[in-house]
Amino acid sequence: MIFMLIGIALFFSLIGLFAVGALMGSLNEKARLAAEENAVLLTLKLADSPEFSCAKTGDNLGSCIDFDKVIHLKENSQKYEKFWGVRGIEIKRIYPSGNNIECTKENYPECDSITVFPSSSGTGVAGFVSLCRVEDLTQKKELKCDLAQIIVIY
Repeated sequence: MIFMLIGIALFFSLIGLFAVGALMGSLNEKARLAAEENAVLLTLKLADSPEFSCAKTGDNLGSCIDFDKVIHLKENSQKYEKFWGVRGIEIKRIYPSGNNIECTKENYPECDSITVFPSSSGTGVAGFVSLCRVEDLTQKKELKCDLAQIIVIY
């Protein structure tokens, strides 16, 4: 009789262990999905944040990133490293495409990609934006925009 009770107790404890394992696997999947959803939402909100957004000129420039601001942000990126809670942020000009040169203050605006926060690992989520800069054309400042992709790595 005692062996039967020990056997039943072991049987139910094994079932409990499998149930806990299945719950933990489900929680890990939910955490991964929540992190991915947060990265997608952050990608959409970054273009409208004050650190990235274009100056309001009266035009409705939704999802517009100011190229000048991002160049300066890259130079001071260590101050913002933990601000957005992501592993990396990259912006790549898609059209007109050039020679895929990393942007610095020296080669700006003749460059095509900006790595605001470098990341060696993680999953990237991308969104399309306008990458705009102000150009001085014969005593008149004009906004020049290109098509770009912002990639948030989480």
